[in-house]
This record gives sequence, C-alpha cells and structure tokens, in this order.
Amino acid sequence: MESYTLPNGLSIKHHSATETLQLYRDIFADGIYLRHGISLPDQALVLDAGANIGMFTLFVMSVCPTACIHAFEPAPRSFQLLKENASAYPERVKTYHCGLGAEEKQAMFTFLPKVTCGSGFYDGEGIEQRKQMIQAVIMSIPEKRKRFEGELGDELLQYYVDELFKGESVEIAIVPVSKIIDELQLDHVDLFKIDVEGSERDVLKGLNEKDWPKIRQMVLEVHDSPKTLPEIVEQLERHGFRVTAVPEEKTGEISGTTMAYATRT
Repeated sequence: MESYTLPNGLSIKHHSATETLQLYRDIFADGIYLRHGISLPDQALVLDAGANIGMFTLFVMSVCPTACIHAFEPAPRSFQLLKENASAYPERVKTYHCGLGAEEKQAMFTFLPKVTCGSGFYDGEGIEQRKQMIQAVIMSIPEKRKRFEGELGDELLQYYVDELFKGESVEIAIVPVSKIIDELQLDHVDLFKIDVEGSERDVLKGLNEKDWPKIRQMVLEVHDSPKTLPEIVEQLERHGFRVTAVPEEKTGEISGTTMAYATRT
C-alpha cells in the first residue's frame, strides 16, 4: 500500500495522488458534504455509503472526534485502503466490505483502477454513459481540451477514455441499509452520506418505512440527475426532508451530477 501525506499533514494509504488530492479538495478544503444546513452534532452517528479509501470518514473524525462511523465500500482494493486508513480509530469507525442496495444479493461490481472513484455496479450501457459524461467534462475544460485538438483529436479522446475505463469485474455482496440498522440496533442516524456512482436510488430502496424517521440528515451525489433527481427529491420530501439540490461544482451542469442536501423540516 502506498502512503501519501495530505496537505493537512495526515498520512494515508491511497491509490493515486491525482484522485487523493481531488478528494481532499472536495471534502476537506471545500467541505462539500457540510453545506446547506448539514452539520455534525457531538457523538454523531454517521453512515458512509461509498467510502472509497475513507477520505470522508477521516474528515468526519477530524471535525467530530466523538463520532461513530459505519463505512461501506464494495471495491476490494479500495476497501483494504479504507480499512487501513480507519485503523487509527478502532473504537469509532467500523468498515464493511459490501455495497448498499435495494435487496440482499450478490452483484457484479466494476472496479476501474485508473479512476477508482468512478467504479460501480454497472452494466454495459452504464459504462458507455459514464464514458460519454467523462468526454463531455474533458472537453468543457480549456486546458484539457487542448490535448485533443487537431485532426486526430476525437480518436485520441476516445482512446484516452477507453483506457481510463478498462475495468475489473468482481462479485460483491449487496445489503439493504435497513438490515444494517436492525443488526446494529440503531435508533437514529445523524448523517447518511451516499456517493455510490449511480446506485443511489437502490440504496434508498433498501431503507424500510420504519427506518426513514431515524435518518436526520442525508447528503447524496445524484447521477443522471435530470432523470433521477426529481424522483429522489420527491421521495425525500415525502419522508419529511427539506432538500437543496445543487449541480456539482465545476462539472455538474455538464455531467448531470447533482449534490442533494436533505435536512429535517
């Protein structure tokens, strides 16, 4: 496992400096998950769905040292890094090698070594949609677009994105979040963070009606938001949340990715 020192001096295990720095900027520097009324009370109980290497989990521990976090990550390589990074907080952080979803089952997970944050439970169509989104994002950024100008620009861009999305498939357990809530006998969840690369609707389907009132706050990264965001917002509002939806900074309007912040009314 490769070690890396973050700008705040924290040493972690990680996949790559590029991804790690972007995660650090989003989570630590920009505080993307603590906006629009989202806060962490003392002794906060947090569920981290799509924990990746544990950057959000480490952020929570840095701003709320009394928190208790249950972190879920399906990608085997990322889970090993998550477990290593969380090992400094054995009494506060519990890690789970599984995905959260609508029902308990096994499913094929696609791990993308070159863009690990984009790994997910994809079918062929899902991967192609993801590739198109990445191409649109690249071409929207002038300094990146210059690399793919000229006669062979389109072919070079296609080759570059195809290389990024060369993945590895592995069968992974999926568990409904209500089963976790039941097994842990949780009577409340202060913050449910969901960043699961397009599977957010399935995660919410795994929340039984009896457990919705236990969730006090949610933050979700919603993919394909023109199609899925209205459904998710309606579901959240129906269960008593006030929702603020904001296109993800820099690329959200192009990629169709929206951050949804849900607090109790």
